[in-house]
Amino acid sequence: MSTNTTQAKPSTALTKPLVERIKLLTMNARFAWWFGHVIVTISSLVYLLKRPFSYDNSKPWYYIAYLGALLSYGITLWKTHGIPQINGSLVQKIIGDENAQYFIMAIIWLLSSPVFITLIPFGVYSSFHVVDFIRTAILPTFVPSVAQPPVPGQPRSIFQQASDTIKRFKDVYYEKCMGIISYIEVLGVMSIILTEALTFNISPLAVLFYGNFLRLRYATSPHIRNVFGELRNRMDKWMLPPTANPKIPAFVGNGYTVIRDGLISLTKTEKTH
Repeated sequence: MSTNTTQAKPSTALTKPLVERIKLLTMNARFAWWFGHVIVTISSLVYLLKRPFSYDNSKPWYYIAYLGALLSYGITLWKTHGIPQINGSLVQKIIGDENAQYFIMAIIWLLSSPVFITLIPFGVYSSFHVVDFIRTAILPTFVPSVAQPPVPGQPRSIFQQASDTIKRFKDVYYEKCMGIISYIEVLGVMSIILTEALTFNISPLAVLFYGNFLRLRYATSPHIRNVFGELRNRMDKWMLPPTANPKIPAFVGNGYTVIRDGLISLTKTEKTH
């Protein structure tokens, strides 16, 4: 998921009075984008905590989380592409834009019965955006010295230390979390929605939409490609000679090969567009 929006420099003029700095911080689209991620983070957490005790009472939080996701990703798309023009180029933009892909999936999950695992990627991504915005924009607004480079030999204030801690946390855990989330997206979410579709708890169209989402993600995300690569290697060892499980009939291995090669061809075609 792109983090370009969070990498922008703080928009506040640090030499202005506090009231002016707060206005500059809050009266713009970037703050609304951040607020959407706050909604996703808090609502996902509340849904997780309430769901085991009261499924019906927890459901509104699931949908509120996806409304927050639509707000954040909608603003990102608007800032990136402007008002969309319905034409052929729009399709190409969607194919190459992770934010557009997640925006579309948020709409689909919002219109479907709650499947909690689908919220995990959105919640994790949003939590990183929330804390990084606190470091890069909110803390400097209230404590301008946080934005200043460290002075050798001078102790760091508690706010500067907090900013450093947030940065270290993101530097250490962001890529690791992206790898874990990729496994959840490929193996976890797809497995659950297949089960839900087979038991008629969600529309079978959700499986098709999500499969296409993963196909598009494969073209843009190295983490997703790594997961599919590992999955392919394991399946090859299990299904194909010389390491195939002897209990698996040859025709099953042949069918697997046809499906595997078809999917590989499809993803190669997608990457060339």
